[in-house]
Amino acid sequence: MLNILWIQTDEQRTDSLACYGNPRVRTPNLDALAARGAVFLNHQTQSPVCVPSRVSELTSRYPHQTGILNNSGHYTWGRWPKGVAAFPELFAAAGYVTVNLGKYHTPHHPTWLENWHFEWFPGEAGFTGLAPGFDEAEHEVIHLGGRPDSVIVSGRYPEVAQGRTPQSHLVDQALDWLGMYSHVRRPFLMRVSFLAPHTPVLAPEPFYGMYDAADMDWDVPTADLLASRPCYEIPESGDKHAAYRAHTDAEYRRMRCTYYGLVSHVDQQVGRLLDGLAELGLLEQTLVVYTSDHGDLMGEYGQFQKGVFYDITTRVPCIIAGPGVEAGSRQVGLSEGVDLAPTLLRMAGLPVPDEMVGQDLFHEPPRPDVIGEICLPRGGVPVRRSWIRTAHWSLDVNTQIDGAPAPCELRDGKLTDLIADPLEHVNLYHTPAYAEVVGELEARLDERTREGRLSSPVAVD
Repeated sequence: MLNILWIQTDEQRTDSLACYGNPRVRTPNLDALAARGAVFLNHQTQSPVCVPSRVSELTSRYPHQTGILNNSGHYTWGRWPKGVAAFPELFAAAGYVTVNLGKYHTPHHPTWLENWHFEWFPGEAGFTGLAPGFDEAEHEVIHLGGRPDSVIVSGRYPEVAQGRTPQSHLVDQALDWLGMYSHVRRPFLMRVSFLAPHTPVLAPEPFYGMYDAADMDWDVPTADLLASRPCYEIPESGDKHAAYRAHTDAEYRRMRCTYYGLVSHVDQQVGRLLDGLAELGLLEQTLVVYTSDHGDLMGEYGQFQKGVFYDITTRVPCIIAGPGVEAGSRQVGLSEGVDLAPTLLRMAGLPVPDEMVGQDLFHEPPRPDVIGEICLPRGGVPVRRSWIRTAHWSLDVNTQIDGAPAPCELRDGKLTDLIADPLEHVNLYHTPAYAEVVGELEARLDERTREGRLSSPVAVD
């Protein structure tokens, strides 16, 4: 009997984990999990925003096949892909108890037998501010672009009774659920879905003060780099980089301290959850999976949060440990979010539907390329942005504008050489010497997104 505990975070960069190579970050519980399992070092999301990424992960379908290319499908209670099952439904049909605790963020669908949606305590803090009664200056809150109505990108979480936070409360609920079901002779598939380290980025003490700003080196964009970005990535305001210029170097370093502190707090809560599993005698028969839906930008390329295709936003943690997984394995090949469902089904001894496009992370060769899409408004019309990445190259281009194929002059591409330029500073898309590379990648992207391709959604956020 194999249980599955799927721990999912939101907007987490791989450089926020020591087991992914950051020696300054303290994540002892996740490092220990990685040491007894497999770490996928080049695991890529299908979209740099939440909803399409999560739907692809749950269905093992690409965004071009689900038709869900932005977050509006959640906020408008949009339609789930017709005739497509989420993999937790397949586990439930096989006799599993399935439950989601925490962030949900997909179109309305009976994905889980039980679903306890939770993100934060509105009486303490929300996306754009602390609740009344908490002084933002005292809590060192930094708003994106310095605007008081914008999201919180750094700050100290308000102190409440016994140090409870949204993250610790979520784990409390998960431990309560596990305690109630520990006597049931049915396997479980549980997802514990943290909002953190997504905005509002508020770390409680002692994690808020855990890191030294002097250690927070970051990739400061030059004027040339800012000017070279595709039009798709440049804000449409009068001052095209106003939000970026609104912050000082000290604030950018503080953002990183807070972000990594919040990740360290999540790590603490993951430790509590795994200790609870062990105390209930469940750990040895539980496969533990740790993933995130996409990464996060904190000023790199003059950008914040998500919505654009860079390694920082597309490469996410993926750790799997437990029965049947070789301890200390580090997988360097490319993998994708769509690969999670078939991998878990196979490990549980369940059939994998032919319609799933993912592959087994452990028993199939690494992918030669990965793909993704997003559709967001630009200039008042929806622009569909498509992406392909190999071990060597990353290419993203406009493929549709207002529902019609994008003409060559409006494809507004970005090509980066991940070997020679791993920080993706130089856009080679318009460089004549790389025209053949662009042509080959665009042809491959068209080939890979042709089967089952649906039209862009009408509503975009």
